[in-house]
Amino acid sequence: MTGWDIRMNRTCFFRSFSSPIGRIYLAEADGRLVAVGIRQSESEFRDCLVRCGFRISKKPTSLLDAAQKQIEEYLAGSRMKFDIPIEVLGTPFQKRVWESLLEIPYGEKLTYGQLAARVGCPRGARAVGQAVGSNRIPIVIPCHRVIACQGKLGGFGCGLGVKQFLLDLESRGRQ
Repeated sequence: MTGWDIRMNRTCFFRSFSSPIGRIYLAEADGRLVAVGIRQSESEFRDCLVRCGFRISKKPTSLLDAAQKQIEEYLAGSRMKFDIPIEVLGTPFQKRVWESLLEIPYGEKLTYGQLAARVGCPRGARAVGQAVGSNRIPIVIPCHRVIACQGKLGGFGCGLGVKQFLLDLESRGRQ
């Protein structure tokens, strides 16, 4: 979680819950979701938040309740869009890429090259790939919908098994 453009010493509330893809961690600051962690330990998730200057609290919040509910609905196949307030923390280029990720419809996929063209950087598939890989709010910002050329999965910080699960889930939901 390095390179975030956060205001230091903000309080960040977090929680975790079990899911079909493993333990999921959620973090909120100032009423907006700032991070989703998948397949990592609580200490790893907390350490990343602390390194970014957040003070950590495990106090429950209504936003964390809503975020958990919406992610559980998504993973159950009954939600296609999220309406949780989010805060993307990154460079202007990363933010442009992440905003483009939000425009990929449920159940559809783009290649890194196609996404690069969408953000005005047609020869920047690698740079786009790095920005996609820096997404701190996976699932809600659907970085899993970006694949390598020729239909290969490419990378995914939460593991390729999780990426395949999410793509399969969305594929079934569109039928």
